[in-house]
Amino acid sequence: MCDQCDHRAKQEANLRRHINTVHLGLKPFRCDRCDDNFPSKHGLKVHQNGVHLRRKTYQCGECEYRALTASDLRVHAKMKHGPAFADREYACENCDYRAHRLVELKVHVKGVHAKIRDQQCGLCDYKTSMKSTLKVHVQSVHMKLGREQCKICGLQLKASALQKHMEVIHKGMEDRPQLSHVR
Repeated sequence: MCDQCDHRAKQEANLRRHINTVHLGLKPFRCDRCDDNFPSKHGLKVHQNGVHLRRKTYQCGECEYRALTASDLRVHAKMKHGPAFADREYACENCDYRAHRLVELKVHVKGVHAKIRDQQCGLCDYKTSMKSTLKVHVQSVHMKLGREQCKICGLQLKASALQKHMEVIHKGMEDRPQLSHVR
């Protein structure tokens, strides 16, 4: 807990960040284009997208307005389309799924109901409907991130599977698995 206010943080790093930015006023993230400083990476990214790149990624579902942040879009929706619109959810016609943004509903329908898998892995036959899922696939399968290596046979597998591997394959050789992170 912060000794200067009522802020609570589960992790020490988060508490240090709170003290540095809120109480000490530190802004360690500097924009390389204009030398403005920001208290967080997120703040710097929002600044760069809006000021230098003029990227407004949040699209209003009722008009052509685009916003820099989700909160800006909510303010626009309340002011221009009424409070009911700002809190509106988009419902899937095929199941109980609900989304706060139309784009999220479209991604859901594309991947779950239309089963469109247009994101292809360049290293294998894996296909998915979302770029973010493809990125996780490449990192975990091809780059072996999040994998552990058995110290007895060298097999690389998910950490959650190592205990079972030790019990089935190497029963009696060691009491418990020894982890060796694969980089």
